[in-house]
Amino acid sequence: PTACSGSVGGTAKPVYMSSGTISACSATVGSASTPVYMSGGTITACTPSSIVGGVCADYVVAQGTSGIWTYRKWNSGVAECWGIYSATGVNLAANHYSGFYYSATIAVNLPFTFAAAPIGTYSGGCTSYITFVTPTGQPTTTQAKFWIACLESGAKSCSVSVGMMIRGRWK
Repeated sequence: PTACSGSVGGTAKPVYMSSGTISACSATVGSASTPVYMSGGTITACTPSSIVGGVCADYVVAQGTSGIWTYRKWNSGVAECWGIYSATGVNLAANHYSGFYYSATIAVNLPFTFAAAPIGTYSGGCTSYITFVTPTGQPTTTQAKFWIACLESGAKSCSVSVGMMIRGRWK
């Protein structure tokens, strides 16, 4: 890019780079808050229809945070959310089976209702014991469910932290 002295573009004109030179557009493209893209030498305002037709097949229609969750909803109907569940005083020795001790099912409300049961991935556990996290079936349309297991019968009051990634469909 070449250095520029003086004003290029101004508030109403976006700038673009062509062959290493920064130039001002001859007309306003979009508005101050509308992103633009360049394709085949033409600058175009990014609108949902131009994005789908010209640049990519899918785009985010909603995103945000809700409680422990961060989420995105895509135009195609795909939805994803991720968050970290933390709690203290969790009894990891509440149940016993085949040499393992494990907590009662921990259910965490999702940030919105999925159209069908999503798929979840979990990681984390207790800081004081060697543990692993496993889902108790798949999440429901409104809750992620898992338990935390260990080999210690004394794991009765643990601080736990579980990262969750949930993917499914919102429409």
